[in-house]
Order: sequence, then C-alpha cells, then structure tokens
Amino acid sequence: RHIREDHAISIRFGDVRRQISLDKFRRNALRFPCANAETCAEPLKIEVLQVIASERVALRPAGEVAGDSMPYSVPLGFDAGGEELGLDVNVRWRNSEAARKAPSESGSGAGGDAAAAPADARASLEYKDAARAAQDYLEHHGLLKYMQAVLHAVIQSKPDDPFAFMQKQLEAHR
Repeated sequence: RHIREDHAISIRFGDVRRQISLDKFRRNALRFPCANAETCAEPLKIEVLQVIASERVALRPAGEVAGDSMPYSVPLGFDAGGEELGLDVNVRWRNSEAARKAPSESGSGAGGDAAAAPADARASLEYKDAARAAQDYLEHHGLLKYMQAVLHAVIQSKPDDPFAFMQKQLEAHR
C-alpha cells in the first residue's frame, strides 16, 4: 500500500527466497514449494528492500573461460554522499547435468495445474510485448547495428583478447 515503487520485495519460505520488484509483485504471484497444507506451517519472512545501485553485466560463456568461474569487477556508480560503489563478483557455472536438473529443483513449475493455461497465455503475451519493446529500444538507439559492427570488427581483427578489444570499441563510441 505505502511502499515506494523503487523498492523490492523479498519473501522467504523455509529455505527458498524469492525477490521481485514491487511492480511485478503486484501483477504476479510468487510460488513456493509446498506439498500440502500440513507441511506449509512455516512462517513467511517478508522484507522490503531499497535498491541503492543497479547494474547489468554481460557474462562470458562458460566454455570460453579457463576453470569453472569468472571474476567480474562491477562499478555501481556513487552513493548519496558521493562515494564510489562497486562490487567484485565471482560467477561459477554449474556443470551441464546440474543445469538440466535446475528447473525441477526450483519448485516453480506448473505441476499440471489446470488454472495455469490462461496464466501461460498471459505470460506469452507479456513476453511478446516485452520482446517488442526491447526490439524498439535497440532500434531507437541503434544498438543492434552498432553491436553487429563491433562483432564484425572482432571477426576481422581476430584479437588475442576479443573482450578487451570490444571494450575499447565501446569506450571509443562515447
């Protein structure tokens, strides 16, 4: 009711935690694994989180990284006091067998629910709307053509470190 739009919701049920933006929370139900009403006696822990920084990082494919992990240093801008924010993250990939098992472990599958069909149709329409909005955004800013040109330059130059090469290309575009 009185939660600001820039906050996020975190709900924990047992050992499962789901986090979602307030806007999505108002439109979508969060699902948690629970066999029946008797086993669902755990209390929910609900937290309202304020986002102080946000950034997206494109990950290198696991097959192109030596070892099973890749470190990233992520700049997150500045806080209200002007102090620089950043986070060092080490991303580890699961082996392909574990990745195939992941959807069934999440507990968010439809499970043969007859009411899921209309929700799936709505989700499909929302996905198409989101995909169209993403395409419009990319076209409006010329990102798709530019990134294709950057990849073309990588293919032509064949640098030893294609990621560093692409970083230089992106920094030159400013």
